[in-house]
Amino acid sequence: MQSVTAGWPDDPDTARLLRDCAAADIDWEVRRAAVQVLAAGWRDDPEIAAWLRARATADIHGNVRQDASRSWQYCASDGMAD
Repeated sequence: MQSVTAGWPDDPDTARLLRDCAAADIDWEVRRAAVQVLAAGWRDDPEIAAWLRARATADIHGNVRQDASRSWQYCASDGMAD
């Protein structure tokens, strides 16, 4: 995941690819890694903050929900989330 963002951080498809992985990959660890990379790389993006908030309740695995919740709260503490 980190290699993708390092290689193409400004490509709009990068965040989209990561969101797709975080929402649909069958492996919870892949989903969690994608959430973490999105939170680190796009934390100033209000759309990503809202998406993280949704993932915090939507994922079937508790570890992914927990990381999404922490990431969203981190964005919210910077005033980026509603």
